[in-house]
Amino acid sequence: MAKWARWELRKEYIKSEIINYSKLAYGSSIPKRVFISYTKNNGQEYYNLLKEKLEKEGFTVTDGFQSSTKSAGIVIRSILDQMKSATVYVGIYTKENKIHVKDKEFWTPSVWTIEEKGMALGLNLPVMLIMEEGIHEDFFSKTTGAFEHCITKNAYHFEHNLLEKSYALILAKYLDKKSKYREEEDFDLFEF
Repeated sequence: MAKWARWELRKEYIKSEIINYSKLAYGSSIPKRVFISYTKNNGQEYYNLLKEKLEKEGFTVTDGFQSSTKSAGIVIRSILDQMKSATVYVGIYTKENKIHVKDKEFWTPSVWTIEEKGMALGLNLPVMLIMEEGIHEDFFSKTTGAFEHCITKNAYHFEHNLLEKSYALILAKYLDKKSKYREEEDFDLFEF
């Protein structure tokens, strides 16, 4: 058998093992669980609106402020534990720090929301960003992978104009992940 054919067989076997591991982790279907990254200073109102909407629609909402029993007090481990059990990541980018670029004034989101977005991408979670106007585009335009985003003026604008759209995008990301999971369920374990 040619080397490339053996490699293809191995890839299929590895893929099936990943699917089996996912089934062990999730059970027969993936949970409706969303991780929301935000800052308490400026993002709490957005978080409350989105959390209420998601929970009303049957989602469980988690965030980096909830502690994990396995984390032993280590903040980053606690966040990672919460994120590992999520199926969709939502980052709320609020104006935290003012910066100047070529005589223009912009804002940066919290360092933690940027770090958590990186963790979500590393975990292969679908990503959705909600950003306040004025956040410098480098904080979202250079993100690798496909993601959705919406830009809002403030929490009032978000509630009255973008809350439903945001929910629809999150639901679409969840359903897309769920359908991919179901397709993988039908995959037979490859035997050597």
